[in-house]
Amino acid sequence: VRMEALEGRPDAPDTAAIREGLRAGWLQVLEVANDIALQPLVRTLGRGEAEVIGLAQERGADVVVLDDRAARRVAGAVGLQVIGTVGVLVAARRIGIIPAVVPLLEELREQGFRLSDDVLDAIRRDEEPNS
Repeated sequence: VRMEALEGRPDAPDTAAIREGLRAGWLQVLEVANDIALQPLVRTLGRGEAEVIGLAQERGADVVVLDDRAARRVAGAVGLQVIGTVGVLVAARRIGIIPAVVPLLEELREQGFRLSDDVLDAIRRDEEPNS
């Protein structure tokens, strides 16, 4: 995941924030202990998604953050709860960490994040002052 987030996209807007999180220690890179056990997952998913699921299983995690549809399906099949980027942002807004989700989602879409108009419209309605 680190390679995908940093080395694969050195000029992405969030790369500096990820590097800072790693430097400051509030983000950590963890290695999967049993790399061989990942091989069946790597055949159907990307390496990063397979590592997220494998590490969650090794660590006894209940929830994983995944956006890839196939990875979400596999994680659910092995008993993991899945939340995506949108869900993390909505949760952060609800507890007051960020003031609004829509501007962030619009920025993500501009950078190639796939998000349907229906989902974005639903979040817009949820953020309206009278909701």
